[in-house]
Amino acid sequence: MAVKFKIEGMRELQKSLKKLGGAPQKHVTSSARKGMNIVLRNARQNAPRDTGNL
Repeated sequence: MAVKFKIEGMRELQKSLKKLGGAPQKHVTSSARKGMNIVLRNARQNAPRDTGNL
């Protein structure tokens, strides 16, 4: 099942970020890592564990 979505204003956002230079990228990368760590932690907690009791 494919999921489609549309982002409005993406070109304007990209132009604005280019004008600002490399500084925003540093913050975006930092925020993305923090967000991904939350997802990774939850995935590890919910992953099945091999207990060897089969």
